[in-house]
Amino acid sequence: MQKRQFTKYTGKSRSRSCTPPHWRSTVKDRKREHVRKEKYDNNKEDFHSHR
Repeated sequence: MQKRQFTKYTGKSRSRSCTPPHWRSTVKDRKREHVRKEKYDNNKEDFHSHR
């Protein structure tokens, strides 16, 4: 995976162990999309082979 621009953090926020708010929503959306794809795509092997 390529590094994106938003990985720039100030020293203060980096020291916190919790995920930044905008990251949390991105991860949630990604998981939701993955589940949605698996539901409609019955052939999971085919789905994984596209990566």
